[in-house]
Amino acid sequence: MFFTQEDYRKIEKWLLANSVKDTEFAGASLPLKGNETVAFVQDGKNVNVLLKDLIEQIFILGVSDFLNVTDKYGESRISLTQAIQLIPYKSRKIGQVITFLDEDGEWKLFQFQGERVNQWNNATLWVDLIERIQGISIIDSEDITATVDNLNQTSLTFADKNYNTTDYSGLGRVYLRKNIQTVVNPNTMVTYSTNLLTQEMLSKENTIYHIQYDYNLNNQTITIPEGCVLRFNGGSISNGIINFSNTTLSGDINITSNVTGNILNNFANIIWFGAKENTDSTHAIQNAINVCNRVYIPKVSEGALFIIQEDIYINKPTQIYGELGNKIGNLEDIATLTLFKVANTEHVYFYNLNLTNGTASTEKVTREISGAINIDNCTDIIIDNCKIDNIFGHWGVKVRNTTDIKVEHTSFSNITYNMLFFEEGCRNILVNNSSFINVTSLYEADRKYMISTGVTNYTDLFPVRVDNFKVTNCYFENNSFWEAIDSHGGTNIIIENNIIKDCAIGIAVNADSRPALSIPMDNVVIQNNYIKGWENKQNFFGINATSGVYDYFGTNYYISNNIVIDYNTDNNTISGAIRLVGLRNAVVINNTVKGTSNMANRIYNGIYSTTCLDSNISENNISNCIYGIRCERGNYNIKIAFNTFKDLDRANIVINNTYSGLLDISGNITTPTNTGDAIFTNSTNCTGIKTNWIIGRKGFFIRTLDQRPLFAYTHDNIKRNGSTVQAQLTVTSTGEIRCADETVDLLRYMAESESLTLIDTDLIEYPVIVDKFLSPFKAQLQNWTNGDMAISSIIYDTCECVSVTSEVRDSAINLNDVFVGYEYFNRSTNQIMTKDNNGIWLNMDGTSYSRVKILSNVSQLSSIPANNIIKIVSNIDFNGGSFVIPTNCTLDFQGGSFSNGTIIGSNTKIIAGINKIFGDNVIIEGTWNIDESYPDWFGIDKTGNTNNSISFSNAILLSNTIKINKGKYLLDGLDISKPINIIGEGAINTTLILTNPIEIHDCNGTSISKLTMEIADNIELLDYLMKIYKAFHLTIESCTFYGKDKVNKGLYSYGDVQSYYHYINNNRFVNLANGVYLSYNSNATTVSNNEFYLCTNCVLIDSSNGCRIENNTFQNYVTTAIFLDYNDYGSNTWGNIIQGNYFEGTPATATADIDFNNKTQCRNNTILGNKSTYIALPHKHILNCITENTIIETTNSTYRYPTKLPGFVKLQNFDEASLTSFATSEFTGVIAPRVLESGAIDLRVYVKNADGTHTWKSIILSSNDNGNQINISVLNATEITQYAGGYLQLGYDANIGAKRLTVENSTGKIKYSADGNNWRYLQETGIGTTANRPTGINAGFQYFDTSLSKYICWNGTAWVNLDGTPLT
Repeated sequence: MFFTQEDYRKIEKWLLANSVKDTEFAGASLPLKGNETVAFVQDGKNVNVLLKDLIEQIFILGVSDFLNVTDKYGESRISLTQAIQLIPYKSRKIGQVITFLDEDGEWKLFQFQGERVNQWNNATLWVDLIERIQGISIIDSEDITATVDNLNQTSLTFADKNYNTTDYSGLGRVYLRKNIQTVVNPNTMVTYSTNLLTQEMLSKENTIYHIQYDYNLNNQTITIPEGCVLRFNGGSISNGIINFSNTTLSGDINITSNVTGNILNNFANIIWFGAKENTDSTHAIQNAINVCNRVYIPKVSEGALFIIQEDIYINKPTQIYGELGNKIGNLEDIATLTLFKVANTEHVYFYNLNLTNGTASTEKVTREISGAINIDNCTDIIIDNCKIDNIFGHWGVKVRNTTDIKVEHTSFSNITYNMLFFEEGCRNILVNNSSFINVTSLYEADRKYMISTGVTNYTDLFPVRVDNFKVTNCYFENNSFWEAIDSHGGTNIIIENNIIKDCAIGIAVNADSRPALSIPMDNVVIQNNYIKGWENKQNFFGINATSGVYDYFGTNYYISNNIVIDYNTDNNTISGAIRLVGLRNAVVINNTVKGTSNMANRIYNGIYSTTCLDSNISENNISNCIYGIRCERGNYNIKIAFNTFKDLDRANIVINNTYSGLLDISGNITTPTNTGDAIFTNSTNCTGIKTNWIIGRKGFFIRTLDQRPLFAYTHDNIKRNGSTVQAQLTVTSTGEIRCADETVDLLRYMAESESLTLIDTDLIEYPVIVDKFLSPFKAQLQNWTNGDMAISSIIYDTCECVSVTSEVRDSAINLNDVFVGYEYFNRSTNQIMTKDNNGIWLNMDGTSYSRVKILSNVSQLSSIPANNIIKIVSNIDFNGGSFVIPTNCTLDFQGGSFSNGTIIGSNTKIIAGINKIFGDNVIIEGTWNIDESYPDWFGIDKTGNTNNSISFSNAILLSNTIKINKGKYLLDGLDISKPINIIGEGAINTTLILTNPIEIHDCNGTSISKLTMEIADNIELLDYLMKIYKAFHLTIESCTFYGKDKVNKGLYSYGDVQSYYHYINNNRFVNLANGVYLSYNSNATTVSNNEFYLCTNCVLIDSSNGCRIENNTFQNYVTTAIFLDYNDYGSNTWGNIIQGNYFEGTPATATADIDFNNKTQCRNNTILGNKSTYIALPHKHILNCITENTIIETTNSTYRYPTKLPGFVKLQNFDEASLTSFATSEFTGVIAPRVLESGAIDLRVYVKNADGTHTWKSIILSSNDNGNQINISVLNATEITQYAGGYLQLGYDANIGAKRLTVENSTGKIKYSADGNNWRYLQETGIGTTANRPTGINAGFQYFDTSLSKYICWNGTAWVNLDGTPLT
């Protein structure tokens, strides 16, 4: 049969129309009966099978651990043999358990314990599990007590145990039982029944009390005896007072009684004392503080609130830490409530707390003393990483008479009056990296503060001023009522690197006005702050420095590099965006003041000064204001220099009082408008206006009140009508120069004196001629401009001349012939030069033009020769190109920067501040000669939110020393492959937040110090924070490695191709799986003086040797402090020294201080002089040491290592029972002192008997030896290995000289020789009861029979007395 294409298409169409996919079948009816058919493929063919048969076969293929034979195979009343034969071969497995109904109708339970399945039918290999369980007998012991009642029923209870130092009992143990009593409540006099806990039930010292039931104290006060442990196993204690005495709490702690005394726990959880979310937890928190110096407030659920209804008092060193997900405080408006009152103490720390006290009530609050934290008369206070929010009352945190205060990484928000207040007597204050947002309108006072300092005790005539107060790296926003930062009457004040937005006043540093005396401010630094007001709202001062107007001047103010935007928009004529009043020695330099608002709210005065002495206002940039710099009455000896003004409505500089004197106004760049002046003064004492630049003015530029030119030139030899002729120049509104007749006559006289020809048109149309003819003379002319040419007055020793700076001179003037002070615009370098008295060309800043080039645009680059200083004064964009810096040049960044290109150094130096000098897309190449560099040069984010890896990498390329300032820096890893020193400002101040690790390799001598390295919160896991490989002599010092339980290794040294000689000193390793991991030939590394805290394993040494682990503190580690391992990396783990360390593990989990991991390659190490505590048995100080290591430790505990090592060796004493624990072949040849029942001590040796068995035997010297003395030579180190069990292992038949003591290989007996030839055996002895006399012993064996209380002897056939007579 043949099919055409048409046939195929018809078949396909029919199949598509009529076929159904198996997944589209209708669902089967349930339950299934087992007779359904299932289709599948077998041996390549389609077949079917009944469902019940398929399931049976599947069961056979999958072997169950437990099988009910009677149910499965339907057979009952069968024997074991029949039962096991019913099970198919495929369903059999080793260890299988079966049950069946036997011949007697009883259910049986057997397990197959053969080694192979082919032993299945051997009934002897099947164990009757029920019979075995029934054969277990329970014998009373020190742990369990059996009690038989009158029904002959046995009850088992846990046994109590007494504490007894003489029998090594360890802590005692008491299981508190129920004590149901009828009692009278002493407060209510109500009689009731309760489970009463009494003092008699808690009367033993050094005892563990197990609390399984709920107990009531019935308002009693009970004292827990010294050194006890309260272990809660589901029970609780309530209704009374408990006085702890060095007590430890453990288990599921539940105490709602009041507590006093002290507990030994590392911390107290407030939950232990009854704290619950959304419930009054005042007493729980107070109780936790009362008994422990570290209090933990956990996060029970997101947003939970632990309510405080009364003040909580802290009067001792205390750390309170929690988790920010919950809150502590009160949502009610309690006007007198303070959450925490701290007084008369030291070392109080608040970490990770979210404090709240009130609601957003619409009622105004009164001036009650209430808030979050009140601190008085304390030392060393830290508030870190807290959130203080919604405080209804006076303040958030108030501090008085306190020294050494830190507030860091903390947010304050929605507080009604004063967020952070430091009163009199406070010293050494640091407020860092914190935020202050939203002062609310609830408080009645008009003035409200975010941070303030000042004196509140006005009765004290001489209060202690606030001293050493620093606010840095903080953020302030939204205080429409007064100041962001307000400091009154203090000294040594630093306010820097802050951002202030939308506050009525930004920063105020003022005298503290008092009824009798004004307290001034001294030594104030305000720098690098960004202060911005509301754009369309009146603002007062950006910076207000007002001190001592009536009593004392404030001295030594430094206000620098601040940006102040939209302040003094209240049209206050005696105010300013920066206001200076009553200051001496004030420097206001390099600040930027500008407005962005509309004309109605423009800044009135950029900088305002009155009654200031000996001060300097220089290099500031002021724009978009009404007035620039305004000096009112009382200023004396003030310098106003090199300021820049732009877009001002009126005068750029105003000198407005006849009392202002000795003013130096020079070097300023002004841009007066048609309605304003460059410089305006009405002061008769203003004599220092000179050398200023005036740009773009078509009117008077320096004038007096009567519109006359300020300066005129007078020549004594020219007079008209008996009067001295004055020379005056003015400029018309059209830009023409006009001269008075007297001026023309004067100029003609000057020209004739110089044999020059002068015509009128020269004076009218060509100002360059004016410059030429006036140059030889001493003239005092005002600054002027015609709109196209910038002209300045320049004063030198012999003359002052007016010179034009314009390219029109380039071809018209011979530079060799120009006069002193002439200014020349060099088109090739785009900069202005001038000539000094010695004929040397200078830059306009006075530096030598031949050595210093001022770089302001890209076109100047090609003309700069080698060995020059290049001053960068503008932002230069290389447009993706490259700049090869000429050889041996210095880049001096003076406000400018480089961006968008490749900078290629040639032994290049850099001079710059700690600010951004390289913009975006800069690539660093070439060679550099820089002592130290800063990531700040490349622009960085110090808040931990933006990746700074490129900035750090570029800084590394520039220098071998990198300085990292305070801040949090997010890094996506860092690769270091050159010798370099990276230095932070302290681990507490400088933090590297890592999303990928730091790797150091292929270098020698790199040093990392004073940093914190931590894993980023959004990263789930890192293998390590820092890795070292192919590197030598690396130093890691004074750093913190913080793993947050998400990092496997803190510091990872991977030898591979060797990584030697590292020095890891004085660091902290916290919350890491492994703190320091020395791997694969990380040899000769020193790990010293470090602190390890909450690590699983602190130091791991793997296949490395010659390392020193010394003088470290290992605190609260989870498993081990030091773990020695070997993983076949080529080098044994040997020759390491572990000495002088302190170990304190977590008792519940720690297995050992030092673990040798049962590796034979961990050998020849030295353990010396370490201190261990809090390792509870059965945990050991040293664990799994199976090879020779020198262990010299001192302890009085039972951790199995020797007690002393004076001149030689003193072995630890053991009783007979203890020696039995050392009973494996490795102890062969060991000698140990044994304490007899009489108290005497003899020597025991662990020997190998002729039959191959091992036994502890006594050593007795025979009467034939030399005076009962054994003379042996000094043992060599190769023959002695001191073990952590207190014994001395000797070599086997070792050749150690003529006098020998050894163990015979064939018999295991100890023998000795005085000459090396004649040997004697040490006599064997034994001890025990008559029933336990040994057998199979040699004649002469002595045995102390404790039943007879005497020594007896075996003569080869019978036991006899020592004199040979038969026993009686």
